Amino acid sequence: MLTSIVSQEGQITIPIDLRIQLDLQPGDKVALHAHNQEIILVKLKNDITASFGMLCVDKKISLSDIEQAIRLGSLGDHA
Repeated sequence: MLTSIVSQEGQITIPIDLRIQLDLQPGDKVALHAHNQEIILVKLKNDITASFGMLCVDKKISLSDIEQAIRLGSLGDHA
């Protein structure tokens, strides 16, 4: 297990072994998620697919609900 210390500013250093394993380079963006008292770090890609799976929805939404929301939203902006 690799460890790091949280600084006064809330910063941590990612150990070199993990940076190599994840191919993390200076300037790369990462996402952090809290899950069951753990922090999950995910390297973000520099394209639109980086956003996939980042939002969690607790309920199922039908296509007709989405289409209705789009129609109502567009009417509200232009009416």
